Amino acid sequence: MNKRAIWSIIGLMSAALIGIILLQINLIRSAAELKKDQFEQNVFDALNDVATQLEKDEEFQESFHKNGYSLRKNESLRQGLSLITSMPEIPFSSLGILKDREAVNAIWEKNQRARNRPLTKRIDIQQLDEYIRRELADHNIRTPHHYGVFSTEEAKNCFIIEDGHYVVEETEPKYFLPGQKSLYNSDYKVHLFSTGISSPGMLMVFFLESQILYGVNFG
Repeated sequence: MNKRAIWSIIGLMSAALIGIILLQINLIRSAAELKKDQFEQNVFDALNDVATQLEKDEEFQESFHKNGYSLRKNESLRQGLSLITSMPEIPFSSLGILKDREAVNAIWEKNQRARNRPLTKRIDIQQLDEYIRRELADHNIRTPHHYGVFSTEEAKNCFIIEDGHYVVEETEPKYFLPGQKSLYNSDYKVHLFSTGISSPGMLMVFFLESQILYGVNFG
């Protein structure tokens, strides 16, 4: 076999080896992107579940305070039944309008009461910490994290809760404390108690970038 043939074989083998290496690199890159996408989806699912749970807690408290004690509730029911039996018959169409109006008024009153309460009073800090730990674990996220609640209420625009602790509000000018800037700039954030038009605050979570690809447990 002459030298030209040998060099041709070496060239073909080198090209094949380079092709295999490039293919492996592309496969690794695709797997990393897929893992990162799944990680991000899991994070947002967990945060949205936490936000939903906080809203349910508030609705439960609203319902409890609205209904009052059982004796008063039973008395109201008895009075209501007496009133219904003594009232003239109301057309079904009118009853439907009244029910719709009552539902709208109830939602409006609920939003007004909530708007008058500061965000710190609407969140049980221990429950929040428990929800975050549980939801992240349920979504197979083991990556060390740093979380906070950022208030967008008037005259605030600052963090009010961080990692299970209340943050002391500073007077103007306000600056981010160590670690807050990374948390504020995180891509992982969801609105809290959103009415569809506005939200009094956001729940934010920050993960170390170097550990993101190892944050999802597939096993």
